[in-house]
Amino acid sequence: MQFKISQMAAYTIADLTDLDPELVKQIYSRPSKADYFCFIAPIEALQKARDELEELIKSNEQYNTEIYNDILEEIGYLATLG
Repeated sequence: MQFKISQMAAYTIADLTDLDPELVKQIYSRPSKADYFCFIAPIEALQKARDELEELIKSNEQYNTEIYNDILEEIGYLATLG
């Protein structure tokens, strides 16, 4: 499925979740100046990333911040589009 995702959300799930290496490669191959870009991934990958990011935020005070909660909200929304 194709999603419009913010660069910040994409980099966050690439760095902090167990995202498939091919999807991570897709994220980092995008232009670094893009605020948003099209991301092609199975809905299950975003659902898994959402769950992992949610658990990280809940279990680690360092990540329980407004920015990470905003990213979780974006990923959560995208994970329901399928």
